[in-house]
Amino acid sequence: MGKVLGSYVLAGMVLWSLGAIAQEASGDIPLPDARPDEASGAPGTGQAAQTSRAGGPEAPGTEAADASIDPPIPQPRDPADVPQVNPQTSRTTVESDGPPPETESPAVVPALAAPAERARPPVSSADAARAASAIAASLSCEAALEAKGVRFETSPSVSEGRCGVLRPVSLDRFSNGLALETRTQMWCPTADALDAWMIETVVPAAKAIYPDRELTGIAQVSTYVCRNRNSNAKISEHARGSAVDIGAFVFSDGEVAVAPAKEGSTERRFLDVLRKGACGPFTTVLGPGTDADHAHHFHFDLAARKNPYCK
Repeated sequence: MGKVLGSYVLAGMVLWSLGAIAQEASGDIPLPDARPDEASGAPGTGQAAQTSRAGGPEAPGTEAADASIDPPIPQPRDPADVPQVNPQTSRTTVESDGPPPETESPAVVPALAAPAERARPPVSSADAARAASAIAASLSCEAALEAKGVRFETSPSVSEGRCGVLRPVSLDRFSNGLALETRTQMWCPTADALDAWMIETVVPAAKAIYPDRELTGIAQVSTYVCRNRNSNAKISEHARGSAVDIGAFVFSDGEVAVAPAKEGSTERRFLDVLRKGACGPFTTVLGPGTDADHAHHFHFDLAARKNPYCK
């Protein structure tokens, strides 16, 4: 019992000592500002709320004066005020009773319509085989031109509706070095036939008929053109790259034009030999005397025929 009583006495002495220390320090140590919940008029806290850290009255409008007002208690939001998500635009929209703010709305970009699927006819195995054969033939033809020494370039295939050329050839010089002075686009077999005609017919005829003149090339040449025939609505062989028109033969001292010539003249004899020699390498040969459309040029082509048409 004596030990318990001694413990109570000791505890009381400790509490009395702490209180004295706190009372003595209150005049020298600045006190922290009262918290809002302590400045609402709770017992023992009103005086601290009305005095500054220096001990004087607090000026109106300061943080200490504002601390005497009870803070607002957060309230749950009304579901009507919660932003709604528009599933079509994936943008957040807020409904309001007042007029919308005068801001520029972003431009609405309409969705692009999907391109209509065009029905394509199925490619038969026979068509695929013909296409593969044509490509192989063109590559073989190009190799033959190179082997003969023909100078040329190939371009990507042309396709324009019903018109087109498979791997068109632009021939620069024939295998004997003579020039073709017009840029061309023709099917490789057409270029091969033209080179054969130049070597086998044109050069020997020029040497025999114009021994004092040097042949240097041909000019005014037309090859691929996407059009119909002049005489009817059928597609022209020019639209396939299998035709060539020639307007003149170039010599070192001038040209011999393809045109109507007087019977028995040197020009007429020269043109007749060239025309006859073209019927073989080409399946169609037209020129002056055939019709008005071919009065001033030769027309050669590789149209599919049972027999050559040379007129």
